[in-house]
Amino acid sequence: MKLPCWVAALPLCFSAAGGAMPVAPGTGMPWLNERPSSGVAVWNGSPEAGISTRGLLRLCVIRVEFVEDFDPSTTGNGSFDPSHGIPYTEALAGQMSDYVLDVSGGRLELVPEVFPSEGAYAMGHQMSWYGGEAVEWTGLCVLLRDAVQAADPDVDFSQFDAVMVVHAGAGQESDIFGDSPGDLYSVFLGLADLAYYLPEGGPGYPGIETGDGVYVQEGMLLPETETQDGFGLGVLGTMVHELMHQFGLPDLYDTETGAVGVGGWDIMGYGQWMMSGFWPPAPGAWSRSYLGWATEITVPSDTLLECAAGDTICRVRLSGSEYLLVENRLRDPDGDGLCGADEHDFGLRGSGILIWHVDQGEVNERLASNTMNTDPEHKAVDLEEADGIQDFDYSLPDIYGIEGSEYDPWFSGGYGSVFGPGTEPNSSTSWGGATGITIEVLDTPQAAMDVSFDFSLMPDGWPVSLGPLDFGPVPRETGSGTAAVFTSTVGILWQVLPEDPVPQAIATGVVIPPLSAELPERGACMLWCDSDSAHLVDASGSSLPGWPVALPAPPVAAMLSPRLEAVAIATKRDRIHLFDLSGVQLPGWPREVPEAVAGLAVLPVENAPAVAASTVSGRVHAWDRGGMPLQGWSVEAQGGEPVSPPLCCDFDRDGIAELAVLCGSTLSLFDERGLPRPGFPVVFGAEPLCSPWLADMNADGHPEILAETTEGVEAFEGSGAVLMDWPLEMEGDPGIRERSAYDSGSGTTGSTAFGTRDGRIFLCGPAGAPEQGFPLSTGDYPLGRPLVSDLDGDGLLEICAADASGWTGLWETGLGDRSWYPGADYSGENCWWSDLLAPGQGGGLLVPGSFFVYPNPVRGDGPGTIRFESGEDAAWRIDVFNLAGELVTRMSGSCQAGMAFETEWQTRDLSPGVYYVCLELDGASSSVSALFHAGVVH
Repeated sequence: MKLPCWVAALPLCFSAAGGAMPVAPGTGMPWLNERPSSGVAVWNGSPEAGISTRGLLRLCVIRVEFVEDFDPSTTGNGSFDPSHGIPYTEALAGQMSDYVLDVSGGRLELVPEVFPSEGAYAMGHQMSWYGGEAVEWTGLCVLLRDAVQAADPDVDFSQFDAVMVVHAGAGQESDIFGDSPGDLYSVFLGLADLAYYLPEGGPGYPGIETGDGVYVQEGMLLPETETQDGFGLGVLGTMVHELMHQFGLPDLYDTETGAVGVGGWDIMGYGQWMMSGFWPPAPGAWSRSYLGWATEITVPSDTLLECAAGDTICRVRLSGSEYLLVENRLRDPDGDGLCGADEHDFGLRGSGILIWHVDQGEVNERLASNTMNTDPEHKAVDLEEADGIQDFDYSLPDIYGIEGSEYDPWFSGGYGSVFGPGTEPNSSTSWGGATGITIEVLDTPQAAMDVSFDFSLMPDGWPVSLGPLDFGPVPRETGSGTAAVFTSTVGILWQVLPEDPVPQAIATGVVIPPLSAELPERGACMLWCDSDSAHLVDASGSSLPGWPVALPAPPVAAMLSPRLEAVAIATKRDRIHLFDLSGVQLPGWPREVPEAVAGLAVLPVENAPAVAASTVSGRVHAWDRGGMPLQGWSVEAQGGEPVSPPLCCDFDRDGIAELAVLCGSTLSLFDERGLPRPGFPVVFGAEPLCSPWLADMNADGHPEILAETTEGVEAFEGSGAVLMDWPLEMEGDPGIRERSAYDSGSGTTGSTAFGTRDGRIFLCGPAGAPEQGFPLSTGDYPLGRPLVSDLDGDGLLEICAADASGWTGLWETGLGDRSWYPGADYSGENCWWSDLLAPGQGGGLLVPGSFFVYPNPVRGDGPGTIRFESGEDAAWRIDVFNLAGELVTRMSGSCQAGMAFETEWQTRDLSPGVYYVCLELDGASSSVSALFHAGVVH
């Protein structure tokens, strides 16, 4: 559908308050859910049938008129204007052909033929019968069918690639005064529309049958003119716009509100109305690229390029799913001030370098539904306006906010010549990931302009493209240094060294994530598994003695444990095998479980580490190294599917290990005896999107459990309390919500690194604030967890991350090299050993500032939460008094040292007002009291 002409004659913008507005609720304009072409307009039954945007395309143009009417709700009387005979339509068709040949750079020749040879085919109804609000889509589909059937005796449709119907009268989109609601909207109709709305349609409908052995499955409806209400508007822009839909282009304006999207800089935005519709501009860089009408140059690294006006476009990759397109648009190439035959950009507001920001994830998600730019904050195709003003999205309905501004292009001496990290707009990804890319335009607008490109965030050779990936990254020590290893979707294990990032295939057939660890007396080793064997190799790539070992069934999970000095592998036969480091299966193994294994871990029982396994229903098992079940195990975790691998640690530092597992949105915690811990289970506030990970964010020696959710990142202490200053609430792409058990985060004492589903890579400090320069960005769906290590040996930590497309980045963090445990552990142990934890912090019997009530006031029926933290194991009692001094609530219990404690305060039966919340803590050698004022509001 063509964007309504609500400002085609700009002097009317303010004088005609009752003029037609863009499609929006309450305007009375129907919402036509138009889609781009499926690629086949005239179907001959062959699977090879389809439209090509290269070569030759034959277009059948059918003229139709209606039964005469004197209906004031339509424009005209149902017939063509006497001056709009066959030569008029042929002239318009010729202009379309010239336009296509020009803007395609000669790649497509449009050959139109107008039918009938005289006059027009007579439809059996008046215009309003096809276009009234009561019929809308149905009437338009019936008109296309009636037109094809009327022309069938004269037309051999098998000789044409596409069909356009030109009807008498004006298009409703140019009804500036809104006084002709019976006019027809200009529209592109697809097979789904015909099958749904035509009486003879339905499942399996092949299209409009013709007598030529072919079916018309798609078509365009256009008016003879856009002139009405006393305003002279051209119809060529409308015709070209709908023709572009036939070629497969979506609209680049907001199809839900009618907002102009990319304005006049593209025929699929507001461009159809430039120069009042008489001389539409060329498609923009993305549209031409999509149609194959441009020569694209990918900018690989720092360089200076000459950008010439024409069909050459520079592509700059921002991430695996986003990129920039840079083009030179020149209004008047020969500078004569006249609109030449091949100067279709003459109507643009200005000249210079245009920078387009393309989010391929949004394109993939929205193209088929024709909703590319319905979110002004996150458009699929956006123009980066050099003046820093988002005219197209937020300005008043003036000329700058509709057609665009002469200051939108980038050029030397203009409003903007440098586009980079610190400019407005900037070179970050759509959701705010820094790219470090700077583009500087060095010339004034002219036929050839010098543009410099600078990539400052990554070392030479990065980013690397590996092709679609399933898993990664994992570190691997080699004779040449530390490499990052990734697993492709076809099982190739790619190794990439930071200083020589040429991908090297080191294994094939890999089916689960590889593991790496420093093994006793064997050094740095890697474990990888194919469908029938497990391979354990050293830093040189040589197999260790006794390896590979044969597996009786394909593996689903593995663990390479230096502490157990063993390799655990779970298979699809629901068995867990345990091998020693010589490849010999240990006595007591394999162990059989009743269902598929979700993940493995080491449960750090003192002096006797055990193997733990979670299964897909939430059952958790634990065995000693000899294969004997631990006392109290197995246990059932609440929450349902999906189930994460276990995480193990002595969270409360009492010498007894605990195991955490996430089932659905419910996090459970058990001690090494299988007993549920106080404060658990807890439920995440939003849906988790990955497996949880461990970090000691407040550096108190008591690790927390973190997970990315649909609302951000949430963190729980080992007591079940929410970590102070968390969750990290962050806006994310609502269309990216796929959960993966293989994806997680990376944590250590005082820091965490994680990727969000929309591709951002965060490195956060104790309070969750991103470190300087973060977030960075891969593309959509980063894989595994960010690898944080000094990969290049320069004494500083780097981050390596990759997305599902295989786009792989390496960035310096600026942080000095230090232990990144347990985030740097890729053994699959999923355990934070107590001897590697920071010492537990005290803070007195009552940690200062830790006692409060939230929310305050407690609203509605509550409940509220009372929170405090003790530096010692203690008994507690809470008394709540009203202003009269009457005791209204009493609670008591015990708490453990070093972790926040929370308890619910039920307020449903309390009167509104202020209450005194009194806390008493009794430790081993002292007591303390504290008072907090809390309100209750109903």
